[in-house]
Amino acid sequence: MPCPGLRGSGKMMSGRWSDGSMVDPEIKKPILSPMLSQFLRRRFMELLGVLFMLIGTCLLIALFSADHGDPSFGVASTNETVNLLGATGANIASVLEQMLGHAAYGIALFPLCWGYRLIRKQKIGQKRVRLIMAPIALALLATGFFGIAGGDAGIEGGGETNDGGAFGKIFFDFVAPLIPEIPPAAGLTATHYIGIGFGLLGLIIWAWSAALSRAQLVLVVA
Repeated sequence: MPCPGLRGSGKMMSGRWSDGSMVDPEIKKPILSPMLSQFLRRRFMELLGVLFMLIGTCLLIALFSADHGDPSFGVASTNETVNLLGATGANIASVLEQMLGHAAYGIALFPLCWGYRLIRKQKIGQKRVRLIMAPIALALLATGFFGIAGGDAGIEGGGETNDGGAFGKIFFDFVAPLIPEIPPAAGLTATHYIGIGFGLLGLIIWAWSAALSRAQLVLVVA
């Protein structure tokens, strides 16, 4: 008759390595080796980078080839679409420019910058914080463009400017009364100074959100 104690010792012995160390028989080996997992992760990040760059390139093409006469959201026109991406590009460009004006280019450049870093296997730290700060930077840039262009007076003094889009005007009208009066100088009014200040602040935050290096920032500004 088998001894219960020997049974238990047999089970314990089955859980030993040849060197006598204990191992849990319930532990399963991973399906993929660490090396293979790392390889697949890198290829995935590269593909994601390519996707980001493709999106950014399409947005840039839509914005660069935009024409105010193209039929799109808010524009009733019988003209033939000039936008290189057709009706889709015309509608995307129209919406972005109406909302943000020139700051819309920040939306197009953002995925290009992230995609470049992902393809080059360069680390992007604090991703969540950068994604949260990016819309704030775009709002500041839109406000800056609106102010630099002269605000409601327009850059030529003949009407309201669209350089900052609808968001630019809304944010400018909100913050302008909170800023102390600035005397005009060198042909610039308080509106211009407010625009320059918000534009620079927005550019700094946007550059950090887009994970730009100093050399890349110089290229973007130029």
